[in-house]
Amino acid sequence: MNRQHIREVYSTPKVPSQEDEIELQAKKRSLENAGITFYEDKSEKLWYNLNDNQNGDKEIMIVSRKEGSARPLSYYSNIVKNTGDVKQTKIYVKQEDRSKAEEFLR
Repeated sequence: MNRQHIREVYSTPKVPSQEDEIELQAKKRSLENAGITFYEDKSEKLWYNLNDNQNGDKEIMIVSRKEGSARPLSYYSNIVKNTGDVKQTKIYVKQEDRSKAEEFLR
C-alpha cells in the first residue's frame, strides 16, 4: 500500500481512431515540453490467433473448396472485417509527477 508505483495519466481507446492517434502525439509533446519523464506502454494484439507468422500471414486464412485458393477470414466475414485490432497506448509518470502531468494533459 505504501509502495511508490508509476501512475497512469492517459490512455487511448483499445481501438484508437486517427484522431486518437493525433491526440496521443499532442499529449506526449505536452509532457516533453513540460520536462516530465513518462513511460509509454503499447498493447497490440489481434482479437484472434494468427496463422504461422513465418509466412507473414496477418489473418486466419480460409481455403475455398470452390475456387481452391486461400483468402483471409475477413473476406468472408463482415464481422471480422469490421473488428479492429487492439492498439492501445497508455502513458505513465512517476507518482510525484502525476498532478503536474494531469495539469498539462487537460
